[in-house]
Amino acid sequence: MESTTAQAFDGCAAGDGGSACSSALIIVLICPNIKLFAQKLPADTKEVADFDIQLQQSIVALQELNNDLVVDTAILYSMADVPGPDETDKLPPKLIYEDIIKWGYTCWFSEDMNNVSAVDMTAAIKNCKVLIALVSDEFERDAKCRDLFLYAKDTMNKDVITIVLGESMEWENKDLGMKIGKQERKLMAKTKARYEVEGGRRAEFKEWLTEKILLLSQEDALLPDVFVSYCWSNSKNAAEKSGRINPDSLGWGDPRQLKAVLQKQGINCWIDVENVGKDKKGIFADMAAGIRNSKMMLAFISDEYAESVNCMMELRFGIINIELPLVAVAVGTKSGWKQTEVAMLLRRAHANEVSLQNENPEGINVMVKYVQDMLQKEKLSGSKKKNKKKTQEAVDLLKKGMESKKETKTSSVAYQEEVELIQRKFMRHILGSIIAVDTMPLPRLIVVDFVKSGKQQNRSK
Repeated sequence: MESTTAQAFDGCAAGDGGSACSSALIIVLICPNIKLFAQKLPADTKEVADFDIQLQQSIVALQELNNDLVVDTAILYSMADVPGPDETDKLPPKLIYEDIIKWGYTCWFSEDMNNVSAVDMTAAIKNCKVLIALVSDEFERDAKCRDLFLYAKDTMNKDVITIVLGESMEWENKDLGMKIGKQERKLMAKTKARYEVEGGRRAEFKEWLTEKILLLSQEDALLPDVFVSYCWSNSKNAAEKSGRINPDSLGWGDPRQLKAVLQKQGINCWIDVENVGKDKKGIFADMAAGIRNSKMMLAFISDEYAESVNCMMELRFGIINIELPLVAVAVGTKSGWKQTEVAMLLRRAHANEVSLQNENPEGINVMVKYVQDMLQKEKLSGSKKKNKKKTQEAVDLLKKGMESKKETKTSSVAYQEEVELIQRKFMRHILGSIIAVDTMPLPRLIVVDFVKSGKQQNRSK
């Protein structure tokens, strides 16, 4: 028997204490003969193509709604550090929140951290630019705070400002202190008086936060001009590094070398080998962000490109969803792509085309000219906003739906609704495929959901 297994893990990082939940969902699709199953699957009909486009549009809408949830800062602290009525010298976490708002920054903050779920807290950390961690002995003893802090720092690679509360520094000798490091910069606020004194820790905190936000804003400003879409098989540079060289795939023009030509002309390019994995968000999230943030797309098309699932995903997303202007450069050695979806998409995008399959030095100059002209046109027309037309339409549609219900909903609620919409679309599509191939009584889908329980829970559960 042959089987395929897909695993999806969703949850928060949990330590041995099990205070933060950790779950794993394992889906197993079983079929006695994969080849037979593949033969019985419905062909790529218009309905399937429409589903793909709808799904991509929904993903774009999700990304836009998620952008609405982004804040400058989020504050992580232990409820044990909230001052009581008689603890006048303790620094209240809410005071730090009020200062951040006063300085003109947005901030996620909860006055009752005990009732914030690990999932919501993880989402808040994910959607903030800078995490403000109020570290103390109580913070270190709070398993939820400790685990989320380490998750943000090690897994999400977040920018963190560590503010020390209280006089005791015992936490430095624990695992948390080892992770933070004694040499790492910390704001030694400790008490309310020390924080509020003129020229004290409050002023230092404001300066530090301003520096971090400004630096992150400068990084955001360095958005790419051109998204480079290509198949590794068509690049001699990539083939040599991977050790998989196919002479039939290598024409005269090498996409990676041609990208370097554009860089020398002062054109900022996004290419996978330099950008995927930087933010630890995953290859598809990185590619989607690269396309969404670029002013145009440069596609190095070939037969291998047309056969690549990832390449075609990039091309469809750039042309259909984001409506990026396109320059197409033919590479490789064959021209079968002209009879595929690639040719249709190029026509839809009104792409400028040039061939570098055979030696053509002048063709490189033509490519550079096409790119420069298109970028200049984009700059003059300001059509970057137009490129997001479909994205805005999808978001507007969601907003109209919410208004029709006459309810006031937050972006997080709208985001959840869009997630559920995608799930329903996906399940309808899967069920339709199952019905189409259901010719014998076979087990189709096995779902096993594991939930990690705490040490204190009954083992019999």
